[in-house]
Amino acid sequence: MTRKSDSGRAARAKGERSLREACEQVVFASVRTARIEANEHGLSLPQAFLVRALARSGTVPITQLVKWSGNSRATVGGILDGLADAGVVRREHGIEDRRQVLVSLTPEGQALAARLEARNAERWAPLEDRMRNHDATRTAEVLEEIATELYGWKVDGAHQELSPLSRGLHGRAARPAALP
Repeated sequence: MTRKSDSGRAARAKGERSLREACEQVVFASVRTARIEANEHGLSLPQAFLVRALARSGTVPITQLVKWSGNSRATVGGILDGLADAGVVRREHGIEDRRQVLVSLTPEGQALAARLEARNAERWAPLEDRMRNHDATRTAEVLEEIATELYGWKVDGAHQELSPLSRGLHGRAARPAALP
């Protein structure tokens, strides 16, 4: 009886890559590119992630950003401090519950998010142009299946951004909440 690992080794010996290896390569390339793009805008990768998440969701409580990022409240607070100092985000207390802190993008933050999104779309356009519509749709479906299997949650159609911070700083696994 052939074990899965034996068949994987045989495929690699023939020069074929496993799905895991291909996905890892895409993740590493995406994170590296996202880090470069964030740096081009004077941001760290975690800051860019929060800016894009806020652009997609509007005003949200800090607790929701903590869930999405998989980081502690203190870490997210530190990231937001830098963004607030740069005039990118604003924090306000909730009207019904003054203990709740709500975060939103300022007009400058919205412009920054638009530039990040435009750069991201520019990066993906050549690949999307080369793929036929069916291939792109099926690839997206497969990637959603992988995300569901690995993270235990489904990516909805409106927000397909998986957290690049799905692990906390100390390597603890976090199951990010789905973006609204």
